[in-house]
Formats: sequence, structure tokens, C-alpha cells
Amino acid sequence: MSNNIAIYNFKGGVGKTTSALNIGYNWSRLFKVLLIDADPQCNLTNSLAPLKKATAPTLHDIFRQLLHDQRVEIKPFEIHPYLHLIPGDYRMSEVESHQQFVHEGYEIVRKLLLNLNKDYDLVLIDCPTHFGFYLKSILQNINSILIPNVADAFSITGAETLVNHLKSIENIKQINILGMFFNMYRNDRIQNRKVFEYTQELFGNILLDTTISTSIKLREATSQGLPISSYLPDHKISKQFSELSEELLTKLFEQKAFNPDEINAAIRKLSQIKD
Repeated sequence: MSNNIAIYNFKGGVGKTTSALNIGYNWSRLFKVLLIDADPQCNLTNSLAPLKKATAPTLHDIFRQLLHDQRVEIKPFEIHPYLHLIPGDYRMSEVESHQQFVHEGYEIVRKLLLNLNKDYDLVLIDCPTHFGFYLKSILQNINSILIPNVADAFSITGAETLVNHLKSIENIKQINILGMFFNMYRNDRIQNRKVFEYTQELFGNILLDTTISTSIKLREATSQGLPISSYLPDHKISKQFSELSEELLTKLFEQKAFNPDEINAAIRKLSQIKD
């Protein structure tokens, strides 16, 4: 059985897709990894398989078959033998208007992952930012959530809002918070360092040690569908993503993920500081 991990933040522009691409590639050096592009914007798909995505059924195609109780043979797109992709589809933005999905969304996602789990060690889902029924159906079926963030003035308040959203999910205590990390981080900026230190004080080990710097080279690599480790192996961000991937695997396999009660304790601490 695979470990199903959602990369999610309701806030856009935090490097969610870039993180999915680079972590997925790094993990696939050791494990068989599946990337699922669940975001209707399809940025992950457009990066990895812009011209070839038609060769594999999209997530919408698969959902439609499952909704109609059709036998589904899922054949993800092969990026390389140990890294596969289920392409995204802009039509997923309309799935919440489908009455049958509203009633059966949880079961549809459960069937999808059940079909896939026997073939992969790790499933990484690039989630939509919109916190609706579609996203809730995904989060109810995964093992862990990884939260990318940026070290700006709104990141801590944003984390509080995010946890309040997560608390609204039924059976949320079954979901672990794998960790939170900062993308586009600049250690030479006092504000970034202050946000990191304050977040670490509030959330403790929930905040991962590794940060990812900002660079035009990372955007160039993503635009070509490559991890930074292939585009520029000696770049410092290549090393950072390698360290982040190893840190996450350690937490996964030592079962050091954090449940929402620990996040809520940090939020209560934050509220006391505000008062």
C-alpha cells in the first residue's frame, strides 16, 4: 500500500506545483512515485507533459468513468519508469456542480486511490487551492498533508486560517500534518528570518528545517518540465530540494508526522500572543 500525500495551501503563489515536481523526482530515485495533478489549473501537467498529456486519461476522464460505475483501467503517463503522472484537466473545476459527485465524491476518490495504491510506494497529489467539496473529498482519503508556504507577513495568519479549514473535515484526526516549509526563502532578508523564527517558536517541529531559496533558474527548470537537479545539478536549490525530500522521508518512515491537535495547540498559543 502506498502513502498518499496531499500538497496543499489555500494560498496561491507558494510554490506548490514546483515542490510537487521536485520532490516527486527526488523520491523516484528510491521509490515508485505517482504524481496526481488535481488542480484544474493543470500547472504540473503543463510542466511535465504539455504535448503528450493526451496519451493518458486525465483525472476528469477517470472520475467520469468512476461516477458511472464503469470498470476503470488507469494508465498514468510515464515520465520515467519510477515516476508517473495522472494529468490534470481544467474540467475538474466543474466537478462540484455534478450532483452525483457531491453525494459520492469521497467514495470516488477512495476508489481511485484504491486502484492505484498497489502499484506505487508514494502518491503525491497537487491539490487545488479552492477549499470546496472536491478538495475535502481528496483530504479525507489521504494519509498526510504537506504545506508549502512563503515567509511573508501573512504566512502565520494564513496557517491559522488553513487549520481552521482542515478542522471542518470529517475524520480530520486521521490525517497527519507531515510538515510545513518555506519556499522562495531569502536568508539575507531580516523579515524572512524573523518569520521563520517566529513560526518555529509557534509550531516547533511542524516547521521543517529545510528552506527553498528563490531563483530564476528554478522557474526555468519547471517551465521545461525538469527538476532543478536535472537542469542544474550543482545549484544550491538542487541541494535544498534533496535535503527537503530526505527530511520528509525520514518523517514518513519514522512516523513523525503531526496530527491537527498539535497544530491547534500552536494556534491557541498564537491567539494568546495576539491577546
